[in-house]
Amino acid sequence: MEDPALDSRAPAGQGAAMALDDKLRDWVAAGLIDAEAARRIAAHEGSRERPLVRWALAGLGLFAVGLGLLLLVAANWARIPDAVKLGGHGVLTAATALLLIRAHRAGETARQEALLVILGAIVMAGIFLWAQVFVLTGPLWRALALWLALMTAPLLLLGRTAWTALGWALVAGLAAIALAAEPPGTGTARLLAQGVAMATPALLIAIAATRGGPVGDALRAVGLVALLAGAGVAHFAWADAITAAQARDMAIRLIPAALATALALWAVRHTDSLPPALRLPLLFGPLVAVALATALPHPDAWGSRLLGVLLYAALWGSIAAAAARTGWGALFGIAIAALALRLFIIYLELFGSMATTGAGLVSGGLLLIALAWGWQRIMRTARS
Repeated sequence: MEDPALDSRAPAGQGAAMALDDKLRDWVAAGLIDAEAARRIAAHEGSRERPLVRWALAGLGLFAVGLGLLLLVAANWARIPDAVKLGGHGVLTAATALLLIRAHRAGETARQEALLVILGAIVMAGIFLWAQVFVLTGPLWRALALWLALMTAPLLLLGRTAWTALGWALVAGLAAIALAAEPPGTGTARLLAQGVAMATPALLIAIAATRGGPVGDALRAVGLVALLAGAGVAHFAWADAITAAQARDMAIRLIPAALATALALWAVRHTDSLPPALRLPLLFGPLVAVALATALPHPDAWGSRLLGVLLYAALWGSIAAAAARTGWGALFGIAIAALALRLFIIYLELFGSMATTGAGLVSGGLLLIALAWGWQRIMRTARS
């Protein structure tokens, strides 16, 4: 007879509970746990259930109220005196900051995170409000840099979840993109400003090393993704000619990036936030790949493209080897996928006729099969 505690018949909307009931029933049938243990597990998980429907309705109601107030203000925005706008914003900022402090002292993590997001939005709105009232103009990166100056300490010191870090990293990334697109100054100063934008991923990793926890993990993940993506994009420079003047300009841009990379290496070594085997491939490897592809003059020839392919394979191969040694299975999979993708499209650059294209696809397919076989062997060895 089926244990009533494991009855999976539940009202609609309780999919998670039904899935747990199914698992418990399978575990009892397999002899992994007894019925009493299954009851205790079900009771424990049931006590942790949250009223998602109620929360969703409340959140929808709050969103509707907020949107309605926003539309009412927007409809009468031109009639509101500037002093009232600025004063109202100041009161709203102070009230939110006060509520944030109280939530922090009370240890209410969820409320604290929500208030941090609200405070960040209010501060951003205030920056553009002041710019509108006083008719201030300038590049976008200045407004974003001001927001970072005001909100970095609250978000990174008080933030407790990855979402807070991702929000901050998003603004930092947008500021870097805006700075690279519209840098200040001329000549060398302009190039160095673009280099500061290029240094952002390494700076994120350095900051992550000092922060730790979910916030640090999220910042490090964003920084690593940006570093590796940048190296992948720079790889396409091997398919184009790089003149001596272009290489010289890129070398200047890479100075801040190199300094930031050195800082990140020091930070992760000092805090041991990355396994030693991964530090050089993940941090120094992308910098070298970008420097060779963009700061080294080369013609648009098949020899340069072949060299680029070999360097790309060396970068991702070293990452895959280090990931396998340290047990970072997800990173190992990403590295193998990057190598496989490059092998699959290599014929577009190196082969021309139908026969050579076919030969390239056959050889590329065999290499993919070899990679898959090697991947399986490595992961099996790691598990044992």
